[in-house]
Order: sequence, then C-alpha cells, then structure tokens
Amino acid sequence: MKKIISVLLILCLCFAFCACKGGKTPSGNSNTSTPSTSNPSSNDSSSNNPSSNNTSTSDPSASTPTTSQPSGETDKYADKVFASARQFSKNAVAQKRTLDNTVYKLKNNKKLNVLYYGGSVTVGVGSTDGNSWAKLTEEWLKSTYPDAQITCTNSAIGGTGVYYGNIRAELDAIPYAPDLMFIEFAINDAYEDFDYSQSAYYLEMLIKRMNKQFPQTDIIVLLITDKGKMGKQFENADAHKAVANHYGIPCFDLGADLAKAVNDGKGTWEDYFTDYSHPSNKGYAVYTNTVIEGLKKLLAVEGKALKNHTMPKEDYVIGGINMNYKMLTADKVQMSEGWETGKRKLHSFPMLFRPTKSGAKITIEFEGNSFGLFMNTEKGNTVTATIDGKEKKIFVKADEEGANEKLIFDNLAAGKHKIELEYTGKARFYVYAVFIG
Repeated sequence: MKKIISVLLILCLCFAFCACKGGKTPSGNSNTSTPSTSNPSSNDSSSNNPSSNNTSTSDPSASTPTTSQPSGETDKYADKVFASARQFSKNAVAQKRTLDNTVYKLKNNKKLNVLYYGGSVTVGVGSTDGNSWAKLTEEWLKSTYPDAQITCTNSAIGGTGVYYGNIRAELDAIPYAPDLMFIEFAINDAYEDFDYSQSAYYLEMLIKRMNKQFPQTDIIVLLITDKGKMGKQFENADAHKAVANHYGIPCFDLGADLAKAVNDGKGTWEDYFTDYSHPSNKGYAVYTNTVIEGLKKLLAVEGKALKNHTMPKEDYVIGGINMNYKMLTADKVQMSEGWETGKRKLHSFPMLFRPTKSGAKITIEFEGNSFGLFMNTEKGNTVTATIDGKEKKIFVKADEEGANEKLIFDNLAAGKHKIELEYTGKARFYVYAVFIG
C-alpha cells in the first residue's frame, strides 16, 4: 500500500510541474494569439490621399512578392507605400443644384452646349435608327426650345470608366465648354473591378475639374443597370450617387425605372436588352423617358441670373483630391532597350510605344499617388509592374485581350515612385498613354 501511495504522489508532482511550465508548444509558440500592433508608417502614408474604410484598396501587396525580400519585409513596405483606407465626409452642400444656369442660357443667350460623357450606353450601343437615350434627349431639347441654338456633343467611349474619363477630360470634355453635362460611368467602374473608394475618388476629381474650368456648368449624373443586377445597383453606383449628393448634383437612376417597367409586366428583361448590358430600342425608350421627366422638373425654374455653383467646404473623400493628373504620351516617356515608338491612331492619342521582344523592360519615374495606362493587348502576353523595386503586380494576364484603361497602382503615399514594366510574350501589346497623378 505504501508503495502505491508513493507512486501516486510522484505522478501528482510531475503533473503539477508540467502545468507550471505554461501551455507552450514544442516550438516555443504560445497557443494564445498575440494581438497585432499598429504600424507607425501608416500615419505617414495616409496624409495626402487617404481612401474607404468599407472597401479594400487596390493593394498590389496581395500579389506575389519579390523573392529577394525577407519574409515580412514586403508587408512593411506595402504599409509604407500604399495609403490607409479612404474616409468620406458627411458635409454635403446645403442646397441641391437646379438647372437655373441652363434655363438662363436657353432663354437669354439662346445658345446651349450639351455634352454626353460616359460609356457604351451613352454611345448608344444596341440602339438602331438614332434611338439611344442621348440622341432622343437631344431631339427633345431642340424641340422644346426651338429658338435656341443647341449643340450636342457625344464624347462617350464604350468600355471606359470614370478613371479614364478624368484623364481624357482635357481632350474630350473641356474643349467643348459644356453648359450642361451628363456623366454616366458607374457600370463600367463595376466591370473594371473598381471599388467604392476608387469610383468616388475619380468621379469627385472629374466634377472638381469641370467646376474649376466652368463653374456655371450644370451636371447630371446617370446610373444604369444590366440583366444581372436587374435594377439593383453596384456599389460603384452607390459611390457615384453619394458624390453627386455631396455636391448637390441631380442623379437619375435609369436602371430603377427599367426594373419597375419589368415588374409592372410591361416586358421581360430580354425585351429591354440586346445582350447582357446594352439596351434594345425598347430599353433605351425607358432610359430616355427617365431623363426627359427628370429634365422637365429641373428645368421648371425661372433662371433669372447666371451663378457659380457652390462647392462644399470639404471634399467627399477626406484628405483631398489630387488634381495634378496628367497623361504622358509615348514621346514623353524614356524607353530602355527592347521598346520602340510608332504611330497608330486610337481615341485622341497621338502615338504608341510597344515592346519588340519578350523580356523587354521599361522604367518610368514619377511623383504622385497613382499610375495607370491605356493599352491594347492580345492573348498570350503577361505584363508585370514593379513599384520601387519591391512590390509586384501582374496587370496583364496571358488570357486577357482588348483595348482599355488600366489603373495599376492607386492610393500611393505621396512622393516619388519608380515603376518598371516587364513584358513577357510574343503577341501584340501596345501602350498608348501613361497616366500619372
């Protein structure tokens, strides 16, 4: 019996000793997770162009890091280079904008310049015989104000969003000095995988750019839909609507009225569309009716005098909008071996540059918080961008093709950056312009 008691005592002492050692694994790591600490560098990076606390920023650190960096170094570098999430202001203008300036110009100046600015639905893709919403709205304006000289310009380009709309404003919007401007880009923002903060940021930039140049120009923001959403909005449309509200700008939801027509039994979605996103003549008729009914209400003012539009005390995107955006054409870019310039007309771009062999690289240095391109590529190519020698992002994959704008690095910390582009492939890859801001 004494031997049994002795054995039990020894076992109890051993158990107590092990418990006092703490619950650590053989590797020495505690089972209890350690809370992460804040990175001091994040305060520095957000000072110039902070972005959305409810959406993720386009952070290339999610892509494959360079193998030359020790484990953890790329994350620290990303915190330093990419700004923190954008925040948004609630300080909207006190009063909604009307079309008083438009009415004044129609009645007194007897002259009005109208600009249609957006994507393929503003172009009128899917319509026939001039039945697009833009063309039918033009006809309505001219018939309603027969004594006025109304000049309408359609500067829409299919497949493009508000980011590119900003870049090309110097070529395709400002030269027309619009008195009334329609903006429709939200759906293409969604198709290009822009998040809420990016759509808000670049729409606000476009509005501020136009207001700075033409403070008396009236603006209307339009939202459309497709067969997938069936009238429900993308978060990009929510962003455009929020920015419009911030500036008191009228916003017409054309997609909501189209959904109502379907729900009221006036046709199926197939009746209103020629494909996934482009309306048929019947669909454009609904869009047109929404725009005209909205115009009737907004134009029902006296328009006694021309006034500059009141701007909010602060931007919608807290931290401010970088207005130093510009487009660098190929003749402004220093190219290394393996690239050449050429001439090939696309949109308003004067020339292009392209790689002549696989593995060709080009380096572009700039100061700002974003970097992008307008390009045209065929399947079979891969193009990688590296920022400041550490963060990599594949922005053209082997199965991609077509012409479009590409926002590659966004929401960068203020300061100088160096971008290296590396082309791998044998198929066509043209760069028509470099966008920096």
